[in-house]
Amino acid sequence: GREKRWYIETGNPVTLCVHSRESVDDWKSVLVKGPLEPIPSEEQTRASAIFASQAKVASTDVFQKPMQEIEFEWYRIDIEEITGRTGTVD
Repeated sequence: GREKRWYIETGNPVTLCVHSRESVDDWKSVLVKGPLEPIPSEEQTRASAIFASQAKVASTDVFQKPMQEIEFEWYRIDIEEITGRTGTVD
């Protein structure tokens, strides 16, 4: 809620970590950092299609509404820093 809105309004950087794990030793992670910016309305259909094909919604239970009744706002990270790591596969 309020803390997320603060990051959007102030332009302070946010950090996002994405990862995949096949086993204890076979994993990858990427960390990106930068300010959030709203996705313009003319790009939101494309953004939602990319999201639907590449990601999963973690949970919307916190809203206590069916997902169809939730209004989403679309943002992207203006990436200023990116790092990654991988596990070791023998």
